[in-house]
Formats: sequence, structure tokens, C-alpha cells
Amino acid sequence: MPTAGDVARAEKHLEAAIDAAFARLDDEREQRPLAYSRQYAGFLRDGHRVLYVDAGPSAMCDGGASSFGAVFDLERDAFDSFSFSGRADGPLKERLPAR
Repeated sequence: MPTAGDVARAEKHLEAAIDAAFARLDDEREQRPLAYSRQYAGFLRDGHRVLYVDAGPSAMCDGGASSFGAVFDLERDAFDSFSFSGRADGPLKERLPAR
């Protein structure tokens, strides 16, 4: 279970990690939200503690480059993994049936 201090340490580095990740996605910069809702989960990886950060805009499902998951290594005090969610390419080809 992550402590408030663990989350604060990750938060201190999160903005820079987001900036670095978006720098690799030049064509999608305009999709970056102004604010993120975040959830943190702690787990052990290779015997040491890390935090998983699940983040995205609060009103979006599968937000593409607007949603991401990242892993913060508590021993290294740094993010070592950052992955954007999947993205939809264009409109649906067929409509879903009405309920």
C-alpha cells in the first residue's frame, strides 16, 4: 500500500515524465489535458517497491494520448515506464443498436 509520502515523491516527478512522454508524440500534443485524475497502486517488482500511476481526464474512456499508465520506482526516485492508452482512428464504421 503506497503511503502519502510515496505518492508525493511520484507527484514531484510526474510533470517532467508527462512532458518527456509527450515530446515523443509531436503530432498529438494538442490532445494533452490541462489536468489529470490519478489513481496510484503499489506493488513489488523484482523485490522492490514501485507505484503504478493510472491517469487520464475524468470524463474520458480510452483517451488515447490523453490517458496513460506509468511506473515510479521508489528506490530510484524516478519514473521508468510510461505508456499511453490505445487510441481510436476515426469514427465508428457502424452504429451500435439502440437500447
